[in-house]
Amino acid sequence: MIKKSLLTFVLLIAATLYCSAQGIGVVIVDKDGPFTNIRNAPNGKIVKKIATDKTVGLVVTSPKNGWWRIVGDSYEDYDIGDPSEEVKLTGSKSGYWIHYSCIGFFTRNYGGQRITLRSAPSSKAKAVYSFTTEETPLLMDKKGSWLKVKIGTHIGWMEDEWWCDNPLTNCC
Repeated sequence: MIKKSLLTFVLLIAATLYCSAQGIGVVIVDKDGPFTNIRNAPNGKIVKKIATDKTVGLVVTSPKNGWWRIVGDSYEDYDIGDPSEEVKLTGSKSGYWIHYSCIGFFTRNYGGQRITLRSAPSSKAKAVYSFTTEETPLLMDKKGSWLKVKIGTHIGWMEDEWWCDNPLTNCC
């Protein structure tokens, strides 16, 4: 019999791999109020409010002027169920959107590796900031294998190999 914790780990890794093929897996990192708003269009009508004290994962794609389209019509609530519970979104026929300032991911530099943010999506672009501690960058944009992120006041591009969307593991 497989232990519950091992099964949970395997399911989370499988979900991460599936999600990364469909879009970018992120977590809600919004702490500016009691709720994060999900909208029916960029800056559109609010169709769902998610409590900011929840641990929530979702998959996003197609950034547009600071807004990300949520893939599908659901999100994962890691605070209920084991390993998590899928929660359906309703109230929109045109899809669901979330602002970049509400979503982020975890960096994989848990071994103290240096991650460098660059001025453009290229390893030859000028370095604008670097760090060795684990961070939770806001996700602004994506081009190829590069993610445009914001960490504090620093904005730059990092390679997606440092991305981890799972709040329950360190993606190793």
